[in-house]
Amino acid sequence: MEQTSINNANFPQGHFYLGVSKRTNSIKEALGANRMAFINKQIIFFDHLGIVGTLINENNENDVRMMAKSLLGNLDMNGQKNVEFIQTLYYFLLHGGNLEKTADELSLSISGLRYRMNKIEDLLHKDIRSPIISSQLLLAIQALIILGELKMKAPVFL
Repeated sequence: MEQTSINNANFPQGHFYLGVSKRTNSIKEALGANRMAFINKQIIFFDHLGIVGTLINENNENDVRMMAKSLLGNLDMNGQKNVEFIQTLYYFLLHGGNLEKTADELSLSISGLRYRMNKIEDLLHKDIRSPIISSQLLLAIQALIILGELKMKAPVFL
């Protein structure tokens, strides 16, 4: 198979993201993978989405959406501040609760990040350091990104 490179020389104003599905008759897998692409990881394979990608299908999208929104509770996706909180929580969970890595990723001070994390815990009424809670929250956020409910380009570590 020949590979073609698309770079800024050909399209200086363009940013290209690609979601690659398994061999299927549906484009849904590719669209889900594409939603998880971000600036440093522009090609995402559906198979790399992990369990959250396989849990979402045509028959349960609404159930997954409702459960994810229920888990995120008071962090509704309508307000800009709450989207920032969700993104902060997502990076925090991806970095395994490491404050330094999360603060660096978000360009925040440690004290600013601690304030946000305390606020998030207050809003959720959950211990986000609990492994069960943190894994559920991480899957919920990834599901909402894949379903197109959250409009943020967030990394997924594969």
